[in-house]
Amino acid sequence: MTVRGRRNVSAIGLLAAAPLWGCGMKGPPRAPLELAPAPVTDLVVQRVGDEVSIGFTLPTANDDRSEPASLERVDVYAMTTRPRLVPDRTLDLEEFQEAATLVASIDVAPPPEPEDEDEPPAEPPPAEEPPVEDALARQGDPILLTEVLTPETAAPVDPWEEERRRREEAQAEDEDEEDAEEPERPVRAPLMTPPSPGPVQREYVLVHVSTRGGESEGGDRIAVPLGVRPPEPPSAPTVVYTETEAEVTWDLPPGVREAVQGPAAAVADEAAAADEAAADEVAADEVTADAVAAGETAADEVAAAVADEAAAADEAAADEVAADEAATNEADEAAADEAASADEAASADEAASADE
Repeated sequence: MTVRGRRNVSAIGLLAAAPLWGCGMKGPPRAPLELAPAPVTDLVVQRVGDEVSIGFTLPTANDDRSEPASLERVDVYAMTTRPRLVPDRTLDLEEFQEAATLVASIDVAPPPEPEDEDEPPAEPPPAEEPPVEDALARQGDPILLTEVLTPETAAPVDPWEEERRRREEAQAEDEDEEDAEEPERPVRAPLMTPPSPGPVQREYVLVHVSTRGGESEGGDRIAVPLGVRPPEPPSAPTVVYTETEAEVTWDLPPGVREAVQGPAAAVADEAAAADEAAADEVAADEVTADAVAAGETAADEVAAAVADEAAAADEAAADEVAADEAATNEADEAAADEAASADEAASADEAASADE
């Protein structure tokens, strides 16, 4: 019995000492490393009418870039809320899952085990029904889901209601204590309409479930508006085609918002037409400038001709005045001569009378 007891003690001692030489570091035991798949980078959420399409690609690596990804399932959650003017805090993943609705779950097939180069290739199995794993999505596969909106999914939830109520009660208590300490003063505040909540939206999030059962958020959260009414569908298209090209035309539905900038070809045509119009304006301005210059030249010529005529008229008038003056002088001289002759005749008559 003593030997058996010693053996039991020795065995217990070995078991107790096993962690000491089995690990190179001293300290408390640690949980095994939990690998999380890398977040999705190509998540696209788009609403068309009463349907919301969710598209993404399954990851092939973990967040530490190791491959393959430790991925067993991808869950898609959605939650309809009405954002406030003062936004509430962002919910963590667990809170979001509690308030949201599970839209879909995608089971992911485990990655194939690496083949041993030393072993000969295995013979293909006989033709049978494919196993269940072949029907599952594989890492790297594109995923496209569609959720049909219903009145139930469009009804908003408020996971912050209780938290907001407690905060308002605490704030009211603080205000009551301040009012008790300080005398009441009149409140001066501008009269304004209280802020109204924003439009209803539905927010989507991916949750990666690892092979160990751990959950991690698989990408950015994307929200689509639900309060905006989608436009009516366009009319049936008309297709006209030839051997080299095809033309598709349709009528826009009423009330649709058109693009600010048209297609590239239309923009190029408009730019070319604008350039041609600008060139025509420049040419018209040049023609106008030439016409103005020609008009100014003609006006200068007319003014010169008028000036010449005026100068000639002035010269002719001056000549006439000079001729009149010369004629007047000649008449005066003739009158003077006649007066002298008359004086001489009178003197001669007086002399003759005296002699007699």
